[in-house]
Amino acid sequence: MIFDGINGYVKGTMNLPVGTIYTMIVGPVTGVNKHSGNDASYGIVVTAGASGKYKLQGTNDVSYVSNDDSRVSVSKNLLPTEASVWTDIQAASSSSTSGTFATDYAFIRLVVDTNGTGTILSAYVQWT
Repeated sequence: MIFDGINGYVKGTMNLPVGTIYTMIVGPVTGVNKHSGNDASYGIVVTAGASGKYKLQGTNDVSYVSNDDSRVSVSKNLLPTEASVWTDIQAASSSSTSGTFATDYAFIRLVVDTNGTGTILSAYVQWT
């Protein structure tokens, strides 16, 4: 699997256990990192004839996480919780897909839905 945090590209086999996360990124939130009124777009390219399936999902179930309990923390962030509910942006698919979505999500992930053959050749989510 290859992930480039600047461009958000990912590549990997679908012959992985169900629930394996290919990648997870901070999602588009209006007024925070999404400044246009345009919907976010995504594209996922898969090898032809794949039997494995993937899902693109988003969540807003986040909590404050820090490296210690003090308010003066070196490292802190809002991260998904262990009990986060993930909403499908793209339902389970074994073929190439693309689309748009208007909902703000704190985090987005690409996850294995069904173990099988095939490779995700590239995947992206972008917004302005």
